[in-house]
Amino acid sequence: MRKKKIDKKKKIIESALVLFLKKGFNGTSVAEITDLSGISKGNFYTYFSSKEELLKEIVNTVIDSIKNELENNIKEKDNPVEALEEFFRTNLSLAKTYTPSIIISLREAGFAPIDSRKMLSESIDQKIKEALKFFIISLKGSCNEEDITLIWGTTLAFWIDIAMQGKTPSIKKISKKIWYGLNAKEGS
Repeated sequence: MRKKKIDKKKKIIESALVLFLKKGFNGTSVAEITDLSGISKGNFYTYFSSKEELLKEIVNTVIDSIKNELENNIKEKDNPVEALEEFFRTNLSLAKTYTPSIIISLREAGFAPIDSRKMLSESIDQKIKEALKFFIISLKGSCNEEDITLIWGTTLAFWIDIAMQGKTPSIKKISKKIWYGLNAKEGS
């Protein structure tokens, strides 16, 4: 019984992901998600109270899987610069795969109700900060807000270079600069 419940939820998530990437979040209805997944509309609401809650779960799942991938990569790397390089190689792959969908989603998010945008934005922000904090702690043993801002800002700039300018910055150079920046003494 439990397996069927997980399978239905998984089908809903997989179908939504396909449709969101193809048609965008606002362009996809709950009916289309349930039709593609072969599940009744009532079953959809058994697992998710709204399409926004479903999107939040998808985002959380993606961020968790990235966090797990980074955790595995860090365990394999003794050198923090190499771990940062792996972090940016992962981001390079993600940027190439998801940037078009993200741009479409951001455009469409502007038309979503303000409460939905705020809730989703806060949830994503918190989840990303948790993942970055975990990553930074695994690199250097501690983490503060400035560390998170440094990694997050650099990662966003990295994605923008890839998406908007079609170029990939030097992963080795960025990784070294971040590592030395994370370990710089305050006031120096």
